[in-house]
Amino acid sequence: MLAASTRCMWPMTRQHPTSTRKWTDRCISRGTAKCWNKELRNLELLGGTEGIVRLVAAVVSKHPYQTRTGLNRETSNAEKVVRGILLEYHPNGTLQDALRSPKSVHMDARWQAWGLQIARALARLHQNGITHMDLKLANIVVTADWNAVLIDISGIGGVTREWLSPEFHDEGDPLSWDMEARKSNDVWALGKILTAMADVSCVEEESQLLRRIAQSALQTSSSRRISLGDIITKLSTQPASCIE
Repeated sequence: MLAASTRCMWPMTRQHPTSTRKWTDRCISRGTAKCWNKELRNLELLGGTEGIVRLVAAVVSKHPYQTRTGLNRETSNAEKVVRGILLEYHPNGTLQDALRSPKSVHMDARWQAWGLQIARALARLHQNGITHMDLKLANIVVTADWNAVLIDISGIGGVTREWLSPEFHDEGDPLSWDMEARKSNDVWALGKILTAMADVSCVEEESQLLRRIAQSALQTSSSRRISLGDIITKLSTQPASCIE
């Protein structure tokens, strides 16, 4: 086992003023290496499409424990590992930050639109055989033009227990479940996000819509949960506006 990894995200203020990086200068565990490689593949496939963070660059190095042959020479097909991922930087923080300042002028009747953007981005993941499995307020960032964007899309990077659906609570490894079960878990987490939005919306009509959809997504029985497609349809209705 290699040494444990350090994962960081912060704005690059010099060489890349519009980028955010995940980076470690220490040896990384095989599990973390697998996670970063998976996230890199997903970003190459979907990054930059609407609602999903864009990959700027990846830092790749030779594996620190390569086999050697002959006169202590490294094999030509030595394994490479991802040491860092450079992502497009979004300056307006996370959705969690936005919920702390819901009366900002930028938040007027924006919750429904954000819910729709998140749902559509999640649908793109599912259509490509990817589940998020750690969908939460801190894993959604807000762009300079006030749109919602998903981050941490490896699908295997770990889970946050309080954001798991009921059927996963007693499971040692939720990531081992089948695709349909994991999709349903993503819908549950989206329901929690919509509930948080409904709680701060200044528009009664918007708040009620978000709450109704959230209640359908938060059904204890996964078989009774609303589908992601139906969530998108319901969120696509004409939004209301704040009235001062």
